[in-house]
Amino acid sequence: MQPTAFGSPPLSSPAVPPPGFRPSEWPSPRSRPEPTGSRPEHPTIHELADLVHEAATPLNRDLVAVVHTDGRTVELGLWPISDEANATPDVLIGWRPDPGIRALALVSAGLEHGSSGGGPVTVTVASEMSGSTATVIERPGGETIRVSETPLGWGADALHRALGLPTPRPTESLSACVEGIWLTHIALRHFPWGEAAPALAWEDLAAIHPLVDPDGDTPTPRSLAAATAALDAEASWSSLLEVLDTDIVSAGVHPPGGRMVAPTAWFDQGSFSRWVLRRQADPAPVLLELLDALDERTGQRLLSALVSL
Repeated sequence: MQPTAFGSPPLSSPAVPPPGFRPSEWPSPRSRPEPTGSRPEHPTIHELADLVHEAATPLNRDLVAVVHTDGRTVELGLWPISDEANATPDVLIGWRPDPGIRALALVSAGLEHGSSGGGPVTVTVASEMSGSTATVIERPGGETIRVSETPLGWGADALHRALGLPTPRPTESLSACVEGIWLTHIALRHFPWGEAAPALAWEDLAAIHPLVDPDGDTPTPRSLAAATAALDAEASWSSLLEVLDTDIVSAGVHPPGGRMVAPTAWFDQGSFSRWVLRRQADPAPVLLELLDALDERTGQRLLSALVSL
């Protein structure tokens, strides 16, 4: 089993033809008599999340669920995500469901990692057109956890953008993104060699900075820091999205039905920033390891060139 977390690789499983919608009668006064007025006319998002979770958990795989309601009758469309997808939420990039749905859900089934160890876990996150979200977390033999707050991250963003809803603003700057990529490139040049790693000079580091022309003159740490800082003043996540529009590759598979829209229309700034950063390693520990590996002078020049860390 693969790790599970919205934005992480999906549970690998063989492709299964997408089933059609299957009706599921939510308990009604006729099937479970209760005093008049004791139940709302329509199921809440928490009830819908429970229903999706109950239907999906036995399948033990990643799914997209489309939910229609008519009074208290609930109709679920469960679409298994094949292993062609790079990550569970990525199947929603550019996709908008048919009009008239009540809610959309992502189910991720896999292994959980943490300081206390890991094990199987199934997570269901459901969002409705009003923006309300409910999460169900279940571990075998453990208590089922229900969360009302909207989770933060690329998975919740994908649900909201598929529904045409806004997402929180970016939490990271473009400069932080560029410097995170730079540190990753440096680490990839150094660490695969282990103890036999060649010594890296400032010229080696500067040449692989995303803003530096490798065939041009080597910038000083101060001039590189100025160029990186200028990025935040002169550009934005929206402008980067416009530049990359035709280069954005979605998962290659999408839920059945609905329609596709251009990435510039589907993403907003917040969702785009978290999609770009979803697989970027935490730069802080990478930087610390690099400073331990580089000679003191080169390490100091690296620190002088950074503006966001």
